[in-house]
Amino acid sequence: MTWIAVTVPRRKSGVGMPERCVYCNGPAEQDAVLRTRRELSYSKSGLTTTHIDEHLAIEIPYCRAHAAQNLRIRMEIRRTGFILAAVFGLLGLLLVLVGLDAPAGVRVFIGILVGIALAALALLGTGALVRRVPRYRDWGAGLLGIDMAAGPDAMTFRFTNPTYAALFRTRNGTVR
Repeated sequence: MTWIAVTVPRRKSGVGMPERCVYCNGPAEQDAVLRTRRELSYSKSGLTTTHIDEHLAIEIPYCRAHAAQNLRIRMEIRRTGFILAAVFGLLGLLLVLVGLDAPAGVRVFIGILVGIALAALALLGTGALVRRVPRYRDWGAGLLGIDMAAGPDAMTFRFTNPTYAALFRTRNGTVR
């Protein structure tokens, strides 16, 4: 399925989400919060680094079935990431403990470092892998059927449902 992009200009009133399920366009029964952040400024001096971020939270409507599916998939992805991190971390520790010819204390220390590095790579890899697995093809920005990128003057929403994208475009007064 392709994603349909709709760009709306930023305005104080925010964006209006149609009262339909963002995924199937059925009646909306529950909301999920889409969170994103955008870096407004970044400065670095000799001793400090300052980040100023904008945090956005938008209520996204879902029908009961897709809200439950959304929650299940979120938990599944999170659980997969933690399991892969644990497996890769323990595997790295074990390989260093068995394969390195050094005193036991050095092997344990290096094994822990290698385990932590492999666990972190497994967590990052899970995020990249999720985007390529067909089961998760409609997953964007942490929610089912919607993705968002915020810019300084406009916000671009991407939807998997073309009917909902057209309703969203109409509701927010944008033309293509």
